[in-house]
Amino acid sequence: MDIVFLLEVGFGLTVILGLLIFLLVSIRNKRVQINNEAEKKEPILDLQSLQAIIEDEKTTSKELKEALDSVIKNYGVIDEKGGVKTYRHFDTYLEIIFSICLHPNTNKDLIINFERELRKLNPDYTTEIEGALIKGLNSRGV
Repeated sequence: MDIVFLLEVGFGLTVILGLLIFLLVSIRNKRVQINNEAEKKEPILDLQSLQAIIEDEKTTSKELKEALDSVIKNYGVIDEKGGVKTYRHFDTYLEIIFSICLHPNTNKDLIINFERELRKLNPDYTTEIEGALIKGLNSRGV
């Protein structure tokens, strides 16, 4: 009876050890996967770098869309107005609107979606954004 008991205990300990090794390997794999995903993420460009990409006439439509999406995602919310005055860096956003209106690889969807998202995120600036869009489209000749 003692031998049977020892065999059962030994078998039980072997199963527990196997489960612990399995958990250790799966946790390690998950950590490696998370680290790989973190390394794959591209660094966030600052607003001036994104503006330079948008203003470059060699930028493709796809790159233009990615840059505009990044502007909305990372810099879409403009600081609040100080009374009647606009935010001091608001001119950067106006230049981006002008740039996409005049860009040779732009299309109506890029322009409209960017303007719509920017207005949605910044309702206080609706008039200024719409005005910049109208000026940009007028300068394009549309």
